[in-house]
Amino acid sequence: MNSTQKIFFLSTLLVSLVVANGLRAADISNGLIIKPIQAVSFDVGARRAVSYFRNAKGRCKVVLTLAEPISWDNPSNFATSRFEAAVHPGKATRYHSREGIAIEFACLANAQSMSVKAVQLVATGTAQ
Repeated sequence: MNSTQKIFFLSTLLVSLVVANGLRAADISNGLIIKPIQAVSFDVGARRAVSYFRNAKGRCKVVLTLAEPISWDNPSNFATSRFEAAVHPGKATRYHSREGIAIEFACLANAQSMSVKAVQLVATGTAQ
């Protein structure tokens, strides 16, 4: 098993444990600051998410893993998805969910902390 497979397995296991145990989700609507390897669990619509980052060559390497609710009657339908990004200090990236919520990850000074915030997407346009 290579390192990517190990990370994916551990992330999936972590999300599974969080979802199965019903641990309380963090409120990221006003933003939350995390440190390297400090995981945070939160809800994205009906799905549960677990995210962490690590300092990788002066950048924030963020990993977000999302899981559908577990149906104990049909556990084979358990599905996860994963988002990864390398973010330079002072910059941000967003994960856009199908629920119309964006999760913004902002890498802070020297990649020693990261801001995680839910952003509600609003459709805009001009009348034609």
